[in-house]
Amino acid sequence: MRGPSITALLVALVPLSLLDQVSRYCLPQHAGLQAAYSESEDHVRQIEAELPEEAAVFQLPCASFPEQGTVNRMNDYSHFRAYLHSTRLHWSFGTMRGRYGDAWQHSVAERPTADMVEALCLAGFTGIYVDRAGYPDWGQALETRLATVLGRPPILSREGRWAFYNMTYYRDVLKGQLTEAEWSRRRKQDLHALLARWGPTFQDLESDAAGDNVRWGMCQGAVTLHNPRTATVKVRLQARFATAQEARSLLHIQGASFVDDLNVSSQEQAWSRTIEMQPGKARHRFRL
Repeated sequence: MRGPSITALLVALVPLSLLDQVSRYCLPQHAGLQAAYSESEDHVRQIEAELPEEAAVFQLPCASFPEQGTVNRMNDYSHFRAYLHSTRLHWSFGTMRGRYGDAWQHSVAERPTADMVEALCLAGFTGIYVDRAGYPDWGQALETRLATVLGRPPILSREGRWAFYNMTYYRDVLKGQLTEAEWSRRRKQDLHALLARWGPTFQDLESDAAGDNVRWGMCQGAVTLHNPRTATVKVRLQARFATAQEARSLLHIQGASFVDDLNVSSQEQAWSRTIEMQPGKARHRFRL
């Protein structure tokens, strides 16, 4: 009797090799995925019942598209869950990285909560959707401020991961305090503001003990200014610089039309410069 051919032997070994190298931990957790899908779907249905058709919802934390990466416990593209379940609302996530809309969203999200809510209302948003998994404190600090500003409790998903804040009442009150001309002017001002986008060597915005905004960076970095208007605007740049060491260092600041050198140390050093910002983008570099 003849033995099996080499081809037949290889075919017989393939399933065994696959089973040997694929861990059971790589298998999809179908029960957990189904539960999360159902929770998100039910939550979006509740949100749609609260808002008029074609309403816009701002999603927090801000995540760029594509390939933002994991934000705390929020996986990449998690914000798309709401969009996939929705049939009658607009969602903020998905704005292309590097474009003005992406920079605008991050800039608005970094404002004090009351200013953020007001800017979102002026821009046409009527709700805020929070993925609590995107925050180290499960969104507690942010949501405490949102509840104070809006004066309304959130709509929570079944297991509490997602929270939705309806801004309709707040927007109506704000609009009632302004004339149509004032509303239009402030809307245009916010939607076409000069924006700054910090490079990857800078960390996220923080607040110090005095409540001032602080952003830590490496020895080299850059910030890109974006002027979305069709005309050149005069801009005054202001900052206070400090290092983590008492010894003095020379900070080199280079813009499109200027070069400044500043002696810096652990004591804050003020700096300012007025520039003519043309339409489009301009990068300003910092080097110690």
